[in-house]
Amino acid sequence: GQVPRLIRSGELALPRSRRSFRWWPGHLDAPVRAWLVHVLIVLTTVGITEWLTPGRDHLRPRPGGLGERLLGPLSIWDGAWYLRVAAEGYAERQAAAFFPLYPLAIRYLSELTGLSLAMAGVVISNLALLGALMVLRRLVSARYGADVADRTVWLLALTPFGFFFSAVYTESLFLLLSVAALFLAREGRWTAAAIALMLVTLTRSAGVFVIVPMLFALIEQRGFVIRRLVKPGVQLAAGAAAPLVFAWHLNRHWGDPLLMSSIQVEWSRAFAWPWTTLVNALDEVRMHFLVPRAACTELIRDGQYGACLDRMGWQWDTLSDDFGQIATFGAILLLIVAARRLDPGESLYAALLIIFPLFNPMSLGMLISMPRYVTVAWPLFVALALLLERRRLYLATLTVSATLMALLLALHASAYFVS
Repeated sequence: GQVPRLIRSGELALPRSRRSFRWWPGHLDAPVRAWLVHVLIVLTTVGITEWLTPGRDHLRPRPGGLGERLLGPLSIWDGAWYLRVAAEGYAERQAAAFFPLYPLAIRYLSELTGLSLAMAGVVISNLALLGALMVLRRLVSARYGADVADRTVWLLALTPFGFFFSAVYTESLFLLLSVAALFLAREGRWTAAAIALMLVTLTRSAGVFVIVPMLFALIEQRGFVIRRLVKPGVQLAAGAAAPLVFAWHLNRHWGDPLLMSSIQVEWSRAFAWPWTTLVNALDEVRMHFLVPRAACTELIRDGQYGACLDRMGWQWDTLSDDFGQIATFGAILLLIVAARRLDPGESLYAALLIIFPLFNPMSLGMLISMPRYVTVAWPLFVALALLLERRRLYLATLTVSATLMALLLALHASAYFVS
């Protein structure tokens, strides 16, 4: 038979026989295939990394149960805290830094199915990613066209730090609920949109910013007629106020309704103005790269490459600083370049997701964890998809991005902190 054409409109296409079935909507092609490729890369990389790095086994969690050798690397670092909250609730003060919806979902799925907590977390994350890609494709297609939507889905699924979408982290659930809230708002389904907003604000503190593009959608639909804005406005306000329930629980348990904020000090985070954080981050770049450059050049001439890397401070355990700087300044540059082509509400939402963590940097590194935070800023990927109109450039970018995702996941699975 004829070999199926695998490349179409900048994405891998399903065989024609599969596309002929009426029950398979064409608009699901890109999300499903991007998700399958994402999962394949994640599972393959984790399996190979586990096999090649037995010396790191003592640093990887062993959650027990089916597939624990794959689950361990996907439930490390913050993932271990989400599993702890799922098992014990907020029995420890430091756990208050982790919002409740995701660990609650893990606990209930585990109780209903008998899956281990780690397996339940990975299942939720991956199913949420699939749902997020499906909704995102429809959301972007309605405003920018099908080709841009397909490119956006692929770029997001295979972004360098996209492996967190499959890990026991909130990235997938946050992405699903945030795009669903805006999609429902643009459809005029305000009660459902307010419920999605409520859920996303209980997933992460930054969830409240989803209300910004939703308000743009509300004004776009109903204008500035107050009587037409009251009902959906009250619904959105109620949804955005959902974290008050979390605050009530923390006050009842620990006597501090703002513990989710005050506990950040124990996580080595402190308040700073965003411009101060960026200036300090630039100073870190200078100290890491520019100051030791002269000495490093001489070491390279002498063939002392290892000594050069030591002088530059490039070690596996410290690469998270460099990743944070690249992701943050790259996201800012992308937003500036492409903002004029994005919907204003989407641009502002992406900007808020970038700026918000800059108010609370880590003392160990100004921009640590920023790659994860900007990964869920989906308008950035729409902007990138708009810029990558040339097919060859898009495919090259996607290939490099997927390769970097595998390499970064290998570091993460080896128990090195990357974000």
